[in-house]
Amino acid sequence: MNGTQVVITVLYSAAVIVFGVIAAVVIRSTSESRRGEVDEGRLSKLEGRWGVFVVGVLAVLLASTIVQVPYWDRADADENAQVVQVTAQQFGWGIQPATIEAGTPVEFRLASKDVQHGFAVYDGIKLIFQVQVPAVDQPEQRYVHTFEEAGTYDVLCLEFCGFQHHAMRGTLKVE
Repeated sequence: MNGTQVVITVLYSAAVIVFGVIAAVVIRSTSESRRGEVDEGRLSKLEGRWGVFVVGVLAVLLASTIVQVPYWDRADADENAQVVQVTAQQFGWGIQPATIEAGTPVEFRLASKDVQHGFAVYDGIKLIFQVQVPAVDQPEQRYVHTFEEAGTYDVLCLEFCGFQHHAMRGTLKVE
C-alpha cells in the first residue's frame, strides 16, 4: 500500500467511525422511551449545527486528500518532450511512435475515432497511469509522463467500449 492509499484509508476510516458514533447517538436519542415534548426551536438550531458539522468534515476530507489525486501536478510538456500520438478505435490502439526514450518527458496526445476509451499503461501488473480518451468530435486529451525505466509497457483500454473491449491491447517500448 503506497502513501496515498494509507492517507485516504486512515482519513475515511476515521470519518466512518465518527459518523457511526453520531448515528448511534441520534438513534439512541430518538428512541420511543425518550420521547417527550418537541422543542422546534432547539431542533432547528441542532439541524443547523449538524449541517455545518457535516460540511466541515467533508471540507477537511477534501482538503486532506485532494493533493493525492492522480495527475494533480500534471505539467504541460516542454519543447524537449517526445510527442506520441495515440488514436483509439474499437478495438485497437494506434500509437505513433511506439518506441520512446526513457528519462525524457512524453506528451501523449489522445484522440478517439469512435467512443470513449480509457488509456491505461501497465508495467506488468502495476498500473503506471490511466487517462480518458474522449469520444469522437471531442478535443484531444493531453498527458505528460516521464518513463524512468526502459522496458515494454502494456496499453489497455479500461473503459468498456464494446463486445471486443477485452482484446483492445497495445504496447509501448521504452529504450
